[in-house]
Order: sequence, then C-alpha cells, then structure tokens
Amino acid sequence: MPFKNPHPLYSVWQGMLRRCDNPNQKQYKDYGGRGIKVHARWKVFSNFVVDMGDKPAGYSIERKNNDGNYE
Repeated sequence: MPFKNPHPLYSVWQGMLRRCDNPNQKQYKDYGGRGIKVHARWKVFSNFVVDMGDKPAGYSIERKNNDGNYE
C-alpha cells in the first residue's frame, strides 16, 4: 500500500523546503539560489499548518513579494 501524506498541506510544505534548501532540486536556482528562505518557524510542519490553516481547493502557496521569503 502506498504511503499517504499525513495532512493535505504536507506536500506543499515539503516542496517549499526543497525549493529553498536543497541545491539538488531543479527549482533551487529560482528560490534558495536567489536567497529565498523559509522562516525558521515554518521549518516545523505543525507550525506551518497552524499559521496557514486549511488549503483552499485550487490554490498554491505564494509569496507577496517575489523576491521575499516564505514567512
């Protein structure tokens, strides 16, 4: 049986961290490579969920400032 993500936001959170923290990821150059970081509080999944709330259908995570951090 395949692994089921524990929460609907889990894959969103993982992708955000990968883009900003993992130089081996294809999108890193556009995020972490440009200095975009994830706020320290959001490095903990439960904090991210508390702050973000439920994910609306059809939406993705965005930053208000394209050059700003995820915070």
